[in-house]
Amino acid sequence: MTNVSPYSKELHQAIQSYEELKTSQSKNAAPQNKDSFTEGFKVGIGGLPLQKEKTIAKQGASFNLLLVGQSGLGKTTFVNTLFGTSLLPNIWHNVEEVKPNVKFDKTTRITAHKVHLTENGFDLDFTVVDTPGFCDFIDNQFAYLPITEYIDEQLRLYMFQEEQPDRKKLVDNRVHACLYFINPTSKGLSPVDVEALKNISNRVNLIPVIAKSDTLTANELNEVKVLVKQIIDGQNIKICEFIEDQDVKDNILKDIPYALIGSESQVLKGNGNYSVRGRKYSWGIAEVENPQHCDFIKLRDVLMSNNMIDLISTTEKYYESCRVKLITTRFKKAKEQDDQNLSPEYADSNLDFDDPDKNGVDNVLKVLSKFNKPRVDDLVIEWSPLFIQKQFVQKKRLHEVVAFEEKKFKDWKRALFSKQTSFNDEIEQLHDQIKSIQATISKLKSHSHTPPQHSDESDEKIDVPSLEEDHLPIHEEIESAC
Repeated sequence: MTNVSPYSKELHQAIQSYEELKTSQSKNAAPQNKDSFTEGFKVGIGGLPLQKEKTIAKQGASFNLLLVGQSGLGKTTFVNTLFGTSLLPNIWHNVEEVKPNVKFDKTTRITAHKVHLTENGFDLDFTVVDTPGFCDFIDNQFAYLPITEYIDEQLRLYMFQEEQPDRKKLVDNRVHACLYFINPTSKGLSPVDVEALKNISNRVNLIPVIAKSDTLTANELNEVKVLVKQIIDGQNIKICEFIEDQDVKDNILKDIPYALIGSESQVLKGNGNYSVRGRKYSWGIAEVENPQHCDFIKLRDVLMSNNMIDLISTTEKYYESCRVKLITTRFKKAKEQDDQNLSPEYADSNLDFDDPDKNGVDNVLKVLSKFNKPRVDDLVIEWSPLFIQKQFVQKKRLHEVVAFEEKKFKDWKRALFSKQTSFNDEIEQLHDQIKSIQATISKLKSHSHTPPQHSDESDEKIDVPSLEEDHLPIHEEIESAC
């Protein structure tokens, strides 16, 4: 497989910088030192660029490309078109060619495909990270989370690998660039796209592309491009934010978003005299490598020929900034852990948590070991937007349940008070009836002309309980009992 060496530009820049430095030194040299060197004498540093090229070629490089977009937008086809071969398996072949009713699972699990490329003695480990099932669910509020979590996790893994004594097996899976595939039928960017672009652009060099641009007319494609640019500017979405060279950045931004056509097959052109990679329609052929049809060549130059080094080096700088922040966070958490005596076996009064540089290498590693990767993973979960939202939802649900139960208890207590009042009223009525009957009996006895007859047995008396004894407990007693 042949491609233009991505390090040819670096070699050219190194030689040019050396020539400029040599010219500048010759102009600024002091007069008294002018005769200290024999004019035309070569020390041999002119071969440093060649040595640098040989060193880089021997070491090789790794480039990790992340593809984000909905299913069916041609992410796999783009990669296979980029390398001119079936590099990645295409699930749609099963649908189109083998089994018309075949089913396949849609997930948000991240899948990585690695390939080793060699060109002119230069080795490149190219990794394509695919995101099947992105935005394929009903609730896509946090559809971007698996993407951002993967990007962040690779940075953390690389940092923890660097802390190991043996670094020979160091694996670099840090994402250097992300292609975000935009649905051509959406006529711009959906709210899910905007939210995903915002969160991804803060973590990696982001390049938006319009997938399947051959489904749009030239006027429609221009309208979509203008609309996407307006949304990107209006939402303050950062494109290739980490690239510091403004000329390089402007060269990339001028064609944003890139219009893509993907095809893994050749079609005949020119009365069948030659074939081109593209798609054949009733109106003609949409060619992949024709700049008038799409921006495939421009994007390929950005990724492979012209700006791969820029993407790799800027990712390295971003990693260093993340590394400093994570180490600082680990020191703070280790100090909190030490203050709370969560791990007394690790307590060490000689450690300086405020100024890590005063601890020395051994003590720094000791501090970092206090807050190792499992603890960092727990902290990441606590900071996750999805976890925070779930906490909020659960707290809200708990509050609703508590409020419902309190209302239910108050209603029950109110009903109990109502029954108590009703029963007390009924008791009072019964007492009144008893008293009325007693009064009637007494009146009848007093008006009777029949002399009272004495008997051995005493007159039967009606024992009327007191009103206070028959009353139900008052409200205060019920409340205290509750």
